[in-house]
Amino acid sequence: MAKAAEARHAVSVASTELIEAKKGAVELASQAVDAEVIAKKASAQAELAIAAAEEARIAAEEKRRVEEAAKKRAEERARVKAEQEAIKKAEEEKKIHMDAAKKGTNVDDERRTFQHDKERKEKERKDPKNWPAFS
Repeated sequence: MAKAAEARHAVSVASTELIEAKKGAVELASQAVDAEVIAKKASAQAELAIAAAEEARIAAEEKRRVEEAAKKRAEERARVKAEQEAIKKAEEEKKIHMDAAKKGTNVDDERRTFQHDKERKEKERKDPKNWPAFS
């Protein structure tokens, strides 16, 4: 009987250890599933981050193109304005020389007179008293 009791005890210990091993295997399998889920989530987030980075790169390129186009337009406007100013200045200078020749005066004196008249007209233009009254 002692041998039977020892055998039953050995079977009992062995089945307890088997149950414990099965529990450990189930826990490991559960952890493996959890790890797989976490890995899939991380992969999805990485794909989203890559897509967001690509969109940001495209937006940055578009912004750079728009800024370059705006800069070119501004440079063109400045160039045209400078050309117009140069033409206007040349016309004023030509008029000054013609007036000086007509009147028989010095070009410098005529230039001062022209500049004085120009400043006076600008001052009158800016004076609110000379503006039309809207009612």
